[in-house]
Amino acid sequence: MSEFRLNNHQIVPAKLEIPSPPPAFMRRPDVMDHICRLLDQKVTFIVAPLGCGKTCALVECAMALTSPDENGCEATPHVGWLSVDERDGDPEHFWSHVFAALSIAENDNSILENVLPLLQGHIDSDCIDRLAASLFESQKFANTILMLDGVDLVQNEEIDEQLVRFITYSPRGLHFLISARKLSQKLERGAYNQGQLQLGYHDLFFSMSETKNALEAVTNSYVMGGGLRKIALLS
Repeated sequence: MSEFRLNNHQIVPAKLEIPSPPPAFMRRPDVMDHICRLLDQKVTFIVAPLGCGKTCALVECAMALTSPDENGCEATPHVGWLSVDERDGDPEHFWSHVFAALSIAENDNSILENVLPLLQGHIDSDCIDRLAASLFESQKFANTILMLDGVDLVQNEEIDEQLVRFITYSPRGLHFLISARKLSQKLERGAYNQGQLQLGYHDLFFSMSETKNALEAVTNSYVMGGGLRKIALLS
């Protein structure tokens, strides 16, 4: 993607990259089955405390969506990602990165370029409506997933309210998968009013089969490591 700068805010490419799975990453077929069955909803929230596996679930979902016949998800190449952080408490910074992620999802820089003038001034509800309208004008977003990881870090009720409005008026084919440690009152009320779905920490628990597979993987790794150490000592 080309480099864009809005006032004092530069697009940060690292925020738009889907993270690599951690070294000890283990696939969660039960969680993926749950999430994939919900992706036809407009928005799904994954809400759980730190360390419960929210980001890993999103990463695995992104992998499944971009890989045909994996985990039962209907494959789509149109996946956008935004790692939210404290800098996104500024509306201009947040929305510029949302549209940068959408541009990547659709492989079309004009999606961001066309809204740059709107993002230069004060961002109010009218601006949000025009941002949503620009997506219809692009004639894209027939089946697109936008993943927002850690949206609770925004800590700005105005942006939370704007996000609910944007989700409401965006194209039907644009779906949102959002993770947070806790939803703000604005997001929670907006989600409730729209009848949207939410996964909690209990949905991220390891099932008996997943626990068994994890223990087997750790055991096999330990046994293999021990065998390699013996070979090294004997050589």
